[in-house]
Amino acid sequence: MGSLKTQPKRPRATGLQPVTRRSFCSARLPTDRSPGRFQVQDLGDQTIEGVDARGQSITMPMQGMTAGEESPNGERTSELWCSDSLSAIVLTVAGNTKTGVKSTVAMRNIERSEPDPALFQIPSDYAVTESVAQPRERGDTNAAPNEPPTQQP
Repeated sequence: MGSLKTQPKRPRATGLQPVTRRSFCSARLPTDRSPGRFQVQDLGDQTIEGVDARGQSITMPMQGMTAGEESPNGERTSELWCSDSLSAIVLTVAGNTKTGVKSTVAMRNIERSEPDPALFQIPSDYAVTESVAQPRERGDTNAAPNEPPTQQP
């Protein structure tokens, strides 16, 4: 009998692409390649509260209706400052050109030291107690925990 030749097996295509890890900030800040109705401007790098941060400004037109047609009705702006070393947004400044309202959310007094170990100590007067309640019948809300459930005729 002749020998049967087989071809080596090829790995099956799973459709999954290799995962590339993105930094915290690159995953949260939009890029100028982002599709949509907004504009993104890179603000560069800056130190905020002693932490290196990367900033972006995002401008979005607010649409309103005038006589059945959409028309620009001011703009919303957001300035985001993100720190990869903290994995956090450290400063957000949002504004509305129509109302003039501006809001700021910022991390303050950022301390990059180890916390006081006393915060993780169990208090000396702490005690563990165990309490097990008797099981109740479903729908029986009137029975006391130590009384057996009553049957209705």
